[in-house]
Formats: sequence, structure tokens, C-alpha cells
Amino acid sequence: MQNANEQGSPRQRRGVHASAWAWRRLASGCVAALIAGSTWAGAQVILRQPTQILDDEFALHQARVGSVVALDGDALLVANQSGRPFSAGYLLSYAQGVNGYEFIERVSPQACFSGPSSPPVTNSGITACLFPWSLQVVDDIAVASSYGGDFLGGSPAFGLVHVLRRSQNRWIVDQYLRGFADPSNTATGFGISVKFDGTTIAVRMAGYDEPGVTLQGAVAMYERNPTGLFERVAILRPSPNAGGPPPGSTSMWLTATSIALDDGVLVMSERHHFAQRVRVYERGVNGWSETQVIERPPNASTSFGYHLALDAGAGVMAVSAQQGEGRVFVYERDPATRLWNLTSDFGPAEGSSLPGYAAYFGWSMRVRGDMIAVGAPWGDMQGQPTGTVEVFRRGPQGWARERRVAPPIAGLFVYQQFGYALDLADGRLLVGAEWYTPDPTRTTGRAYLYQLTEGTLACEGPGNTVDLHALFDDNRDGRMQLSAFGLTGGGLGYFVAGTPTAATPLGGSDLCVGAPRRISGPLAFAPSTDRVYAHVQHPDPSSPLGTAFQFVYRQTGTGNTGASVARIVD
Repeated sequence: MQNANEQGSPRQRRGVHASAWAWRRLASGCVAALIAGSTWAGAQVILRQPTQILDDEFALHQARVGSVVALDGDALLVANQSGRPFSAGYLLSYAQGVNGYEFIERVSPQACFSGPSSPPVTNSGITACLFPWSLQVVDDIAVASSYGGDFLGGSPAFGLVHVLRRSQNRWIVDQYLRGFADPSNTATGFGISVKFDGTTIAVRMAGYDEPGVTLQGAVAMYERNPTGLFERVAILRPSPNAGGPPPGSTSMWLTATSIALDDGVLVMSERHHFAQRVRVYERGVNGWSETQVIERPPNASTSFGYHLALDAGAGVMAVSAQQGEGRVFVYERDPATRLWNLTSDFGPAEGSSLPGYAAYFGWSMRVRGDMIAVGAPWGDMQGQPTGTVEVFRRGPQGWARERRVAPPIAGLFVYQQFGYALDLADGRLLVGAEWYTPDPTRTTGRAYLYQLTEGTLACEGPGNTVDLHALFDDNRDGRMQLSAFGLTGGGLGYFVAGTPTAATPLGGSDLCVGAPRRISGPLAFAPSTDRVYAHVQHPDPSSPLGTAFQFVYRQTGTGNTGASVARIVD
């Protein structure tokens, strides 16, 4: 998950009361210009209809629901930071069920104070737990930071990371990573962002300082010890002589202003008036070491490195710069040299019509394989400042904008900060809109879930009324999730796989899988249930285009047989 909280909200920094602006916009009558499903400038695909909307029925005014989100496999987490001074906040936990992601529980912090007890000094002056300020989930482990406080840590060792483990869909605390004082004996901002790749936890410390050194910021690295607990193995920061301020300068050199971590690679940005760069660290047999320094490109502004996103396995890194409406620079790793090279850069399809605002394209980002999702929470969609997410895909001709995503517009509430936070996994896009306003008395926030890909359609006859989605699991080689939608009447069925072939009749539908073989156990569906799911292994992941998938079934009451549409996984 891209942590949108890292830099502090532009809404706070610019001092514009966005909710009041939204109501003034309402009065202008411009909402009527929005037509769901229409296109904009160049026939780009616009996706407005989410598969699911995630609200918190107990959200208070300024709860900031959706300010942080995380998605991986069948686990989905959405933050409610509560929006009140001295409030701890909590996580809304969902797990995949027969009707999409189903709400399971509210996960509250276990080691945060909920009031001003020796409060720490934070960038915004808020003295609260700020849970979860940053969040990431991989499989059944989630890490959630709260740099605002720790009632056991004591001054100046504020900051805390909860390591949570999921058991039977319930999240329990496995371990606490506690803030610690730096050599200057000052608070470090421990946990202002946290990254997790399944093996390593990286905790950003924006305020880490050493006496007599004009360098501020560091990253604490944690790895599992033989007992299974995470322990600190390194503090990463550049040498004071590694490209810092000019001799005699007294200005502070800020490092680790943003971080990203994946598959044994950590990247951190540095932003100050004399230089902007991204440093690359890799884990080797002797621990972590710096392997490359990426300097700001000539066409990037001094905000280069504002946010970072990384998929080391796919060899793709995205670096944003808040210049103009915002710009994203894409780097790809050369397999031979293992060095990162700039291959593309792009800006938003539209800017922002909000007075005094830019689109902030690149405020949130996520890289997954050949796909990059970029949030612009103050950006326009067809002239309306809902906030947007733009999805780019790498193809034979390089990177291209594939689609633009925006919230459905219902009633009065145009301005939402849609795209303030986002996550991307298994062909699904989870987007936070922290300024969604359900009624004139409350601004609560919410989250939206979108299906970006469902597999390539291989066969669809007139009788194939049941749809099928086929998605690779991003974190497990060859693992897939198959789902069939639109089932009626109750019955029993199987997912089958085989060679894509010409249609042959099966009941009132068509079977388009040659030599079909079962790849799931029997799956029952009740009359009140219109869908089934299964996690399966792809029969031939090295050649995915050679295999098609269908769901074949028999209805209980009538005995009728049928098949879903057939798809090839993307």
C-alpha cells in the first residue's frame, strides 16, 4: 500500500476547507454534467462502477475512513483514523466470502494512548496515537504503524508498529516494534511510514538525528530471528559525506523522505534544495548495502521522490514529483547490470479545477507487475474534482494509460479526495476517498473496490449466462483465484481447465474447454447464492495463453446442466 499520509495532507497545508468548497460547487449545479460510463478526450476507458463500496456505519465527522488501505488476496483492510484529537483509530477488517469482501471486525490498537499523556510532537501538532498511519498486508501478516504514541515507550521513544497475524479471519497482535531515541536523544518519528514485503519490515524515521550532523532521517530494518520474532538488523541512511550539503552549509539534509520495499530491495528518497535523488539498497549475504544512487532527471522538479512504489520482482519502480499537476517517472531494472534506468514518465489526463490546488498526480502509487496505479486525489474527472486513479500497463510499445477510475457520483457529493490512498492486488484496485461526505453534517470517508481484469474472454454463447473471473495471485507462483457469478437455482459444480477450443453444446450453454479436467473440488451453491470462489493452481503457468477455464454445473431442482463463459487468465 502506498502510504499517502507520509507527507502530510495538502488539505491541511493549504488551509482550504474542502467540504465547504464542495457545497459551493454543488450550488453551481455542475453535478448534472457527469454521465457515468462516458469517455473523455481520446476514447480512454473510464471505470466508475465499483464492485463494492466499503463504509463504516459508526464513522464520526472527519473520521478519515480510507486514508490508509491495504489489499492482498482475500484480506482487505481500511483505516478509520477517527479524525478527533487524542483518538486511537482502528482498522476495518474484511475477508472474501460468497458475496465479495465481508466485514469481519474492527481491529483496535493495543499499545497506544488515547489521550494527551506526555504527548509527542508530530508534524501536524496532533497528539494522538494516529493508528493506523501506515499499513501493509502480505498473506496473513499485517504491519500497522502509529508514530503518534506508545504508552509504554515514554519520551522521546515515541512511535509504534503493530505486527498483526491473521488466524481464522481474526487479527491478533504478534509483536510490537517500539520507537527508540536517536543518538541526539530526540524523538525519531518512528513509524511515520512502514513497508513490508513478507520477509522484512522497513520503518521510516523522519526525525532521526545525530549530534553535529546536518542529516535527518533514517530507515530501521527488521527481519525475523530464529524464534520467529522481528528484530532490528540495520539502520539505513547515507554517510554524511555521501552527496550532502555543500561545505559550510548549515541547512538540514533530509533523507528517507519516502520509502518503498519489495523482495530484498529498499529505495529511499532525499529531497532538499541542493539535490534530489533516490538511493537503492539491497540485501545480500552480508546484510544491507547501497547499490545505486538515482539523481533527479533534468525534466523533474525539486520535489522528485515525493512518493515511491516498487515491484522488485518485475523490475519496475515509480517515482513521483509534485510539479505542476504532478508527474510520475518510471524506472526499470536491467537484468544484466541490475541497475535502474529511466524508461518513461507521464502526467495526469486532467488537472484540478479546485481553486489553488493541483491534481497531486502521484500522491499515491502502487506497482504490480506490468501495471501501475497512480492516485490524483485533487484531480478532475471530466471537469469535476472527484479525485481520480489512473492505471498504466506495460506492453510491447512501453507504458500506456489503460484506464481512468473515478467514484460513482450520487447526489450532492462531488469532492471526495478519491485516490488519497490505494492498493493493487490480483487484478483488483482498492481506493480510499477520505473526504467522502454522506450528508451535510458529516465528512467520514469511504473506500471503493474495483475489478480491473477478469481474464480474456475465450468463449461466450447465448446460453452462457454465468460469468467467470480468472486472476493470478500476485504473491504465489501459479496460484489463481477463479470465481463464477450469476448462478441461479442452487446446485453443484466444478471449475475445469483445458485447451481453448471451439464451442460444443452443454445443456443450454457452450463448453469451450477441450479435454476438460477438474481443478477444484465440488462447489455447492444455494438458491440464495449467485457465486462461488476457488483458489487453484494453474495447470501450466509457464504458458498461460494455452489454457482456458470454465465453471460447469448441474442445478439441483431441474437437473439442468450448464457452463459459464470461458476465459484465459491475463
